[in-house]
Amino acid sequence: MQNKLDFEALFHSVHKSSTIFLVGFMGSGKTTFGKQLADKLNYKFLDTDKEIESLVGMDIPTIFKKKGEAYFRRLENQLLQKMNVQHTVVATGGGMPCS
Repeated sequence: MQNKLDFEALFHSVHKSSTIFLVGFMGSGKTTFGKQLADKLNYKFLDTDKEIESLVGMDIPTIFKKKGEAYFRRLENQLLQKMNVQHTVVATGGGMPCS
């Protein structure tokens, strides 16, 4: 069983003006894979969790504990609405598709 992504096949299947959103469970490899994919496609990379941590000055577990998940999801949605994510691979928080 081969566990390696075929970047060439993926590269040729992606439209050049696409934004690629990676969703999945926490710890599933969205950031690691996203960085590799963005590099291969010559796209920008955005990790919404890291951006929010930087903006708020707290890590994600602390944000959830002090402000709640709804607050975090609002920040995440606002971040994506305000940023130019064209030609970008975006690694989202694990619960993003639910909000």
